[in-house]
Amino acid sequence: MGNCGLIAGAFSSTSGKADSVLTTKGDLATYSTTRIREGVGVNNLVLMADSAQATGIKWGASSTSTLTTAGDLLVASGANALTRLARGSDNYVLTMNGTSLNWEAASAGVSLSADNTWTGNQNVNAFISSTPTELTISSGSITATRSTHIVDTEGEASSDTLTHMRGEGYGRIVILASANSARDITLDDEAGGNGTLNMAGDFSLDNYNDTISFIGRFSDGATFMETSRSDNDP
Repeated sequence: MGNCGLIAGAFSSTSGKADSVLTTKGDLATYSTTRIREGVGVNNLVLMADSAQATGIKWGASSTSTLTTAGDLLVASGANALTRLARGSDNYVLTMNGTSLNWEAASAGVSLSADNTWTGNQNVNAFISSTPTELTISSGSITATRSTHIVDTEGEASSDTLTHMRGEGYGRIVILASANSARDITLDDEAGGNGTLNMAGDFSLDNYNDTISFIGRFSDGATFMETSRSDNDP
């Protein structure tokens, strides 16, 4: 019976006990150097640890309290910082600008500056274009970086021979044209090794209207195979 009396006393309403600091529905009893009341938080806030607080806890924003409108997104504005990103206008797309997400008009397009792999069937209902850049032959070789290039001779010599085109890969399509009608470029068929031009015989780009098209070899992607040529000398 004596022990029971001690247990009951531990929970009596004396000074310093939990119920002496609680005053309002939802209050919590916590501790700093003494027992302290942590008042109930505002609706939809959550209780979280925070070592900067005297009691080590605080009421903070939750996803429910941060998001206010249908379509809102919850994003991080920094480490452990939740921010509301309001929904974009109709037909806008979500883009990354530096370290922040932004909605932009879809008509402005989306820039993909890095390599991207597309899986499944891709349906494109407009032209696919590639602005040609100039490649200069170096020791008989060039490196394709896009689907269209104009090619010039090494050192602007009057003639040169192209034996290899690097940048090879499965199914990569590359179209070449001459950069200058005054400088003749002969494409050498089957020179051997990676980047070889598998062609129906040699071909000369001796006029800026001449073109030749290649596709990366399907079996291993190690060479470029000719798909067509067009000798458009006026």
